[in-house]
Amino acid sequence: MGNRNTAFESWVEKHPYLREVAQLQQVMAGVMKEHPDREPIDIKPASLERAIGRGIPVLREIALDRWVIEEAANLFLSLAEALAVAKLPPKIVQGAEQIRSLLSKNPDLAGPLIGEVITANRVISDHDSPDGEELDKDFTLFLAWIVLARVLEPLKRKMTPSLTGRRWRRGYCPLCGQLPAMAQLVRTEKGRERLLSCSCCNMKWEYRRIGCPYCGNEDQDTLKILEITEEPELRIDTCEKCRCYLKTYTAEGNEKVILADWTTLHLDFIGKNQGFQRSGYQMYGV
Repeated sequence: MGNRNTAFESWVEKHPYLREVAQLQQVMAGVMKEHPDREPIDIKPASLERAIGRGIPVLREIALDRWVIEEAANLFLSLAEALAVAKLPPKIVQGAEQIRSLLSKNPDLAGPLIGEVITANRVISDHDSPDGEELDKDFTLFLAWIVLARVLEPLKRKMTPSLTGRRWRRGYCPLCGQLPAMAQLVRTEKGRERLLSCSCCNMKWEYRRIGCPYCGNEDQDTLKILEITEEPELRIDTCEKCRCYLKTYTAEGNEKVILADWTTLHLDFIGKNQGFQRSGYQMYGV
């Protein structure tokens, strides 16, 4: 944990514009550290194999154990309580206070809120706080995915054998169905392979080396690379067909930091300034 924290601190030192986001991450990490990483999930490997073989994201095919939703709901409230009193930007504190206020008086709503995110990647219902203010749906969705990414870690580990060898190789996450935020090039016995990283649950999976994961384009004449001169281990892969971009880490060893998504917000600025768009849900606004 110490080395991990040092790596993040070193990265933020080089990218001072990330300090506020880093402070948010630090508060959330402190809360999540107090929640045990329990092995749940009474899901048989055959069920995972069946969903993956059919190309269906696991969360859309298999119902989660009740305790998983309860664990997520408890962590959701704990995060809201901590963020509501933290020294963070007012918008974050206000959004957290609205959630805290709502759930303190209506604790049974936490589970349905988490369920809405799993099924639709949005906060569907107009859940209002007790003082009449409507919840900040973007912030609520953000916090819910932070929670889900944490409590689903055991399921991610359980899925790994079903993905190995089979090669999901689809442009959407095998766990939650969301689109990737980033890619990484890694060395294997077969040469360089590409991994995609989910923008929501942080699941990672293999994808073909060449091709746009968003539209499937494989025409190399329309697949370009934007180089980052100051950071040679980072680049932006672009597709002229769908006009989307994918942030890519071309090295190994610093995955925990660079694949966190929020640590490379400057690449989002560059991609958008070059006329490309980010596809899928963006946890951190740019």
